[in-house]
Amino acid sequence: MDRAVETARARLAALLRAGRDALAQWPAGTALLAAAAVAATVVPALSRALIDLRGAEGDGAAPWRPLTGHLVHASASHLLLNLLVLVPAAALRERRVGAARLLVEYAVLAVAVAAGVRLLHDGWTSYCGLSGVLYGWLALVLLDLGGAGASRRDRPDRPRADRPRARALGLAVVALLAAKTALELAGSGWLAGREALEAALGVRYLAGSHAAGLAAGALLALAGRSGGRELLATRGATGP
Repeated sequence: MDRAVETARARLAALLRAGRDALAQWPAGTALLAAAAVAATVVPALSRALIDLRGAEGDGAAPWRPLTGHLVHASASHLLLNLLVLVPAAALRERRVGAARLLVEYAVLAVAVAAGVRLLHDGWTSYCGLSGVLYGWLALVLLDLGGAGASRRDRPDRPRADRPRARALGLAVVALLAAKTALELAGSGWLAGREALEAALGVRYLAGSHAAGLAAGALLALAGRSGGRELLATRGATGP
């Protein structure tokens, strides 16, 4: 009888450990942002309260709007398109840095994108959508994949022979995104069907948001690399 009880306890403890480990790996920060984006889009009162607005109402009366406006979307298709990128990109990033840092990065990227819209575009009255922030996270994920966001000693899980190829791939994709954004900012008209895309999404396309997000993401990746090197140097000097 005692042996059966001990066996049951051991199995229960194993199940509890498995559940705890599963929860620890679950991307809670990504889920929170996705749920916030859905709520901010489908609940009209939240949309009005959170959308980023130009002028005194947006910048003065409601200073949170540059942080929250990205969660609001102009249509269901606009929301779905951004969620299809947000969930995998943010989940990959969260697995690397954790939920708390992911949310801090969201705040930094959100402010940078809002500043970019204000600096690079005239004639806008409101701004919404996660695409600018997503450009920043894509830069972070790709540069981390390529080794620009972390030192080799900080990524022991990656085989040494694969690192140069991963670095080249990550840098190449970021370079393509940068070139695409530069063409958009130049207004060269290279994006075929842009008017149809804007009509389908129900939103005006502002390339400055992508440029600001990409630049902020690259700077965060470089800052993470510098911070990692300083931490490794400190550990090397002081010991574990």
